[in-house]
Amino acid sequence: MKTRMFPALLAAVFAAVSLMACINGSDDDEDSESMSYRVKGSSTGSSSSVTGSSGTGSDGGIGSGSGPTPRTVTTVFVGMNVGTSVTFSMGCDQTGRGRDCDKEMPAHSVTLTRNFSICDHEVTQAEYTAVMGVNPSKYTGDETLPVEKVSWYDALVYCNRRSMTEGLTPCYTISGSTDPADWGPVPASSSAAWNGVACDFDANGYRLPTEAEWEYAARAGNTATDSMVWSGTTVESLLGDYTWYSGNSTSNGSRTTHPVKSKQPNAKGLYDMSGNVEEWCWDRYDSNYYSICNLAGDVENPVGASSGSGHIVRGGSIQRGVNLCSVSFRTSYVPEKHIAVVGFRVCRTAE
Repeated sequence: MKTRMFPALLAAVFAAVSLMACINGSDDDEDSESMSYRVKGSSTGSSSSVTGSSGTGSDGGIGSGSGPTPRTVTTVFVGMNVGTSVTFSMGCDQTGRGRDCDKEMPAHSVTLTRNFSICDHEVTQAEYTAVMGVNPSKYTGDETLPVEKVSWYDALVYCNRRSMTEGLTPCYTISGSTDPADWGPVPASSSAAWNGVACDFDANGYRLPTEAEWEYAARAGNTATDSMVWSGTTVESLLGDYTWYSGNSTSNGSRTTHPVKSKQPNAKGLYDMSGNVEEWCWDRYDSNYYSICNLAGDVENPVGASSGSGHIVRGGSIQRGVNLCSVSFRTSYVPEKHIAVVGFRVCRTAE
């Protein structure tokens, strides 16, 4: 018999059978550092398109070709309409996916009842700078590169500030306020107040996707376990047609990020879900959470563990091999961490 557990009930089950592990990041901590700055009180907002310039050749890579080629990135939000509900198998049952395979198992049944739209590309450096007034990225030279070295805390600020700029209802509340100007400096270390953030999933503003929403989008709506190994293809030799990963991201002798939307999208029109930069999600992480979900039967609109120091990161990156770029790959970092291959994309609950 299929049962559905709402997040509050799941949290109660979780608290009864599991202790949270302290997450201090993964073994891919190179180029990570703590950064702190005060959120400005005003913003120039963000436009619907971004124009950048890079030496981009026929393969879309930086540094190839004969000279700078301006390119415009248009923001498209792809609707993930689940109707009344949609149930899919989340996670992975296959072994041999690399060192983090255990984090992806067991596959378990998840039901989404909330329609949402998700941006077709990772937040670019131009989009981030327009809202935040700063570009923290390691890899620069083209404003259409994905922003990285962004903490989970930074992403919360970006989402609410962009929502306010565009006249939308902010999703995140910290210490009773949805205005990041009231939150104080972005923490350089773990903050109890910021960790207590609440998300209004009914608000129409920008937010991070839950990892269930992220995986459903990466699978392009495919509902069967391992029906889509990578976002866009099940054929390993074709991964390079869809994203930037360790096997094709080298330029001038070193790995680098590449302009968004320079590879093929998945069947839903979403780019780089399996590479370029890894992406923050809303959920907290616990090593037992998937097992608890599996025991529960069918979990409705999961939002992650009820407590914990780490937050989920999804997708591959220019530093990851093929085994760590799958649609089910997941790892976690503490929310104050800035890593040169970690960015994010935004979504919105459908009205």
